[in-house]
Amino acid sequence: MVAVAGALLAVRMRAPRPGGEPSPKQRVGETMPDFELRSLDGRTWRRADLAGKVAFVNVWATWCGPCRKELPLLQQLHERLAGRPDVVLVAMNVDEDADKVAPFVAEHGYTFPVLYAHDYVRKTLATRGIPRNWVIDADGVWRADQIGFDEAHAERWVGDAEAAVAAALARVHAD
Repeated sequence: MVAVAGALLAVRMRAPRPGGEPSPKQRVGETMPDFELRSLDGRTWRRADLAGKVAFVNVWATWCGPCRKELPLLQQLHERLAGRPDVVLVAMNVDEDADKVAPFVAEHGYTFPVLYAHDYVRKTLATRGIPRNWVIDADGVWRADQIGFDEAHAERWVGDAEAAVAAALARVHAD
């Protein structure tokens, strides 16, 4: 069941999009590049801070309609994973205007860590499709890469995300 649910969150968009535009690059199996990013609360985060933990990483922007629909579910996931020493959830914001991010997060009452990641995501990762959710294993390797938000499956989103995290944790414990 965990593997099946994890697969639901994993790679979904491999085929070219209508009009011949290629789908965004899938990263499953790759190592996440190092980063040093500042969060809304002023903390500096590095990829090394995620080492030894499974990380659920959400990529979003304040102007992105599907992101706005997904963020309340991310908050639910954050609350369900809170206090777990083996899991961390972070949100990487890609707004060009960082001044819009803190008021947006405060207005909606989101409590998950938000990292300013515009240049890291756009330049280092060359990622354009958002919202985007990644599950990174304890060794820093992408284990799931989900692009977009499907409202038709919103009621399953948190459970599917938890299952993808559980699948990555199972890999850690199996090694």
